[in-house]
Amino acid sequence: MRKMVKEFEKSLPEGSDESKLYKDISLSLEHSPNGYDLETVLSVLEALEQCSNWHPFVTFINDRLKKCSIPPIVTNESATSASLIKKIKDFLVNECKFDEDNYEKK
Repeated sequence: MRKMVKEFEKSLPEGSDESKLYKDISLSLEHSPNGYDLETVLSVLEALEQCSNWHPFVTFINDRLKKCSIPPIVTNESATSASLIKKIKDFLVNECKFDEDNYEKK
C-alpha cells in the first residue's frame, strides 16, 4: 500500500480539512521505523472516529497539544475522520479493481 500513498495524497483537495488531518497524521507517522502506508493512516482515522477507543498515537498527540495550548488542526475531527476514511476506502477500491476482460492482456 505504500506505493499508493503519493497517488492518494494528490487526490486530496489542497487546504481541505481532510488534507490537513491526513498531513498531520502522516507527518507524525513518517518518522516511525517502518514508515507508514494507507492502512496505518486508516487505523488512526478509525480510532479518531470512535472517540471512545483512542489509538495510542491519537492519545499521545492530544496530550501534547493540550500541554502546548495548541488548538486542534481540524475542529471537527470525528466528521473529518469519517469523510477521510470514506475517501481512502473509495480510493483503494478504485485502485484495486480487477478487470476480468483485460486480465489476459495484463
